[in-house]
Amino acid sequence: MAWLMLAAGSARRFGAAKLLAPLAFRDTSEEGAKEITLIEVAIASLKGTPWPIFVAVREDDDALRALLAEQNVQVLPVSTRGMGDTIAAGLRALLTVSQGCPEAVGIALADMPLLTPCLHRELILHADGDGIVRPVHTPSGRVGHPVIFGRRYFAQLERCSGDSGAQSIVASVATSIHLVPTISEGCLVDIDTPTDLQRAQQLFTVPT
Repeated sequence: MAWLMLAAGSARRFGAAKLLAPLAFRDTSEEGAKEITLIEVAIASLKGTPWPIFVAVREDDDALRALLAEQNVQVLPVSTRGMGDTIAAGLRALLTVSQGCPEAVGIALADMPLLTPCLHRELILHADGDGIVRPVHTPSGRVGHPVIFGRRYFAQLERCSGDSGAQSIVASVATSIHLVPTISEGCLVDIDTPTDLQRAQQLFTVPT
């Protein structure tokens, strides 16, 4: 079992290095506010589970790779033209460096800072080699992220391309996906623009 975090996007709508953008928080052990980057928040949430974390990053993103070198994750440099390409290239790289084929891989997005370790732990309880697991936000009925794929779907994931990610795979088996209910809107909130980041800041707490 493993996490594959997608961190190879171009962030065109954000207009800057989105994943290095800071979120402020108050450290109760010290006076004053501190900052943590968007991707560090996402990684911290996944570290609340026992699964190893692999991060797919653009080959030319030196700044992000330097930050990740201190995060106890495995960096997978990829050449990408969209989320689908990142999934395919990232999974191929993960399978190449892994010791044996994992039973399942969770596809996580690096720009979702409001996810909690508690939700991630709940999701992995239902993971196996044959199914797909994802959260559903019960107040709205909307499905969210991350999405865990059993290894029976790996061959299809390795054929993903373009900007639609793995949507076609998920849509083809929508009625048989294991949905994990949650009241947390963190499974729906991703950061595309500076305004999104400002809204997330109002709801943000450091994952523990």
